[in-house]
Amino acid sequence: MNTGVRVTAFPAKATRTARSVVVARASSSISISTKSCPLNFGESLAVVSNANAWEPSTATQLSWSEGDIWQGQVEVDGIETLEFKLVKVGGDGAVIEWEDGENKQVDVKGTKTLECSWGSSELQVAEKKATRKRTPKKKAAAVVAEEPTPVVEEPTPVVEEPAPVVEEPAPVVEPTPTPERVVAAPTVGAGEIMYTFDEGDHEESAADIAKRMYGQ
Repeated sequence: MNTGVRVTAFPAKATRTARSVVVARASSSISISTKSCPLNFGESLAVVSNANAWEPSTATQLSWSEGDIWQGQVEVDGIETLEFKLVKVGGDGAVIEWEDGENKQVDVKGTKTLECSWGSSELQVAEKKATRKRTPKKKAAAVVAEEPTPVVEEPTPVVEEPAPVVEEPAPVVEPTPTPERVVAAPTVGAGEIMYTFDEGDHEESAADIAKRMYGQ
């Protein structure tokens, strides 16, 4: 039956369902290792601490490694200071022996590695720093600087001229003239013959020759 009334149908509104988001937090732990601690066959070491309310049944089991060294990870969520003791555990999981002495203690700040010894409260602590991812920086384009070509100035060679050798002429020695011996010529009279001679050429003297010639 048509009554003349128009009915418009609207679609139903969609409803959103709220979703719960669970954020999982990474649990923090401390790595514990012991110095050499040999045990009997079938025995092992475990860690009982305030982190597990000192309950031996939920103790952290340590694993044996070469050199009778025991290692393991202890969860430290919700505590600021870790206190613990080492215990010897039998093959059935029951605690055989607790170590003597005071509780071992360490402040929980980040993840740490501990080294301890059975029966001693002394610890060697090595803190591991959290590594941060660094965003690689863009390397600037290397600017190649054109260095000017060095100008090498060669020094002007200095030519040393040898000093001139002045040869002085050898002095000419003139022989000393021998003075001539002047023999005075005798006076020659009329009718007389004059002889001149050099006494050096005769063995006689001029006087002897005159006596011999003139009879004087």
